[in-house]
Amino acid sequence: MFHGFQRQQNTRSTVQEKLEMALFELTQKILTVTCAGRTDTGVHAMGQVVHADLETVWSTERLQAGLNFYLKNTGVSILKIYRCDLHARFDAKERFYEYQILNRRAPSPLLANRAWHVPRLLDVQLMQEACSTLIGYHNFDAFRSSACAASNPIRTLKSATVFPDKAADRRTGIQDNLYEHRARDCNAREAIIKLNFSAQAFLHNQVRIMVGTIVQIGLGKLDINCIQNAFQSGSRKDAGITAPAHGLYFMKIIY
Repeated sequence: MFHGFQRQQNTRSTVQEKLEMALFELTQKILTVTCAGRTDTGVHAMGQVVHADLETVWSTERLQAGLNFYLKNTGVSILKIYRCDLHARFDAKERFYEYQILNRRAPSPLLANRAWHVPRLLDVQLMQEACSTLIGYHNFDAFRSSACAASNPIRTLKSATVFPDKAADRRTGIQDNLYEHRARDCNAREAIIKLNFSAQAFLHNQVRIMVGTIVQIGLGKLDINCIQNAFQSGSRKDAGITAPAHGLYFMKIIY
């Protein structure tokens, strides 16, 4: 497991370290890479964007093949390379995250470290109402880590949706009668539930705290009004728990 994206002094197991080592092996130059969004330990990146300034002109095909050669068995892969004039982080217009929840009694060895296992039945309709409350221009001070270095907690959440993934259920053979005593008024009928969020920028742990809050609302542990209370107070104690990192996926960036 990587210790996040950003290079650290006490470990070489970071994505940035692996990329910069591969660049050095290929070009014999010490180069720094910049990513669109730093990911914490345990978070997955499906569509991370990274830029580096190369002095030598390489064909995109040769550069991709060379980097992937030196990245073998590291857990990092280069999917596409473009010549461009942009900053991976500061020029991003919109970032998309997805959070995956396994909502059934039994855990899944195949989804270990890939989804948050919530064994109690979640109310998806109530969770969607909670997502709608989060959308918009708000003070997300209550929805960020104490280690967050951002000077301004104001963010605009462009979208927030929750839906059962029926395709995933078909792939895993999960039956519709998963729960023997399903609540009649609950719409959560599938085991895989996905939450999707988009914004130009997020605060540290914002998505995980939003998910933790939404899940606690879906379980009936928190009232949906807690979100407005958290916006008004800006206090971390008024929001929900921080969801585990391993259910979070950094999906894509729009420039």
